[in-house]
Amino acid sequence: MNPVTPWNSKICNTPVDILIDSILLLAIVIAYILQILRIVNIGSTQGISAYFVLFTVLFDNYQLAGTLTMTAFSWPTNKSPALELIINSGQLRGSKAFGAVLGLVQVTLQWVCSVILLIVFAAYPRGGNISSPTAFHSSSGTLRALIAAIAFVHAVLFLFPAVSFTVPKRSQPDFGWSILMGLSSILSDWLSPLFVLLRLYPQFLEMGQHSGTFSPFSFAMQALVFIAVGVRWFVRLGQTMWGRRYIQYIPPRYWLDYTYSPLGAWYSWGRLPLNLFLDGIGCTVLVAIYLRLGSNSSGGSSTPN
Repeated sequence: MNPVTPWNSKICNTPVDILIDSILLLAIVIAYILQILRIVNIGSTQGISAYFVLFTVLFDNYQLAGTLTMTAFSWPTNKSPALELIINSGQLRGSKAFGAVLGLVQVTLQWVCSVILLIVFAAYPRGGNISSPTAFHSSSGTLRALIAAIAFVHAVLFLFPAVSFTVPKRSQPDFGWSILMGLSSILSDWLSPLFVLLRLYPQFLEMGQHSGTFSPFSFAMQALVFIAVGVRWFVRLGQTMWGRRYIQYIPPRYWLDYTYSPLGAWYSWGRLPLNLFLDGIGCTVLVAIYLRLGSNSSGGSSTPN
């Protein structure tokens, strides 16, 4: 597995970079903890769609798997990837090594927070102190267990293999695992943005019936943080390498060829930051819907948080 690096990348591990990325780490935690604490304080998950939680975790599984493999095999270059410089050769140490992995740590922390949200969602009932006979029933106990199982199986298939080949020491996977990781990468290219879109509709239905424990402050902060993290990854990946082959007409039979296809163009830009931008836009849309619908349903609180 030795992908050709389609970007002019850099490590971004100066003291200023470390400061910015450390602030973003703290912001990720705060953005998620606002929603988690709201669920815990109210004792209910009404207002949060089970399908929204599911697709959030699936999206983050793909994001983390892609970031791990990219950091281990192709960023900042395929000849000297970041984890190779830290773990195997030891060329990056101390603060330089810390700064080099902060981007990966940000994506990892986002995944950890989404898993914690899933656990909290599964642990708290839909009703609690809030009840509504007309609420969008997407959160039965059976469905909660099924969603947790789907998220775990998805991680086993697509995330855990990436972890096994990159942590603690990078290793080259055999042919069979290379095929699986290649398939995972292709599926991630297509499905990651789809998952962001799929989670909006059930959450919209849920909010239309009952705003409940939905925290507009949390989602607004998530929108800002995800876009900021995406910008940081665009800085890391550097100037994109667009060529004439992406502008001219490409016959459909070549659309699955990374060298010539629109999929290849997407990959050249870097699907990780683009997916983060899409995630941030999705959170912005949900906040806009919340503000438009208002929080005057029977379960809404007087002060959103």
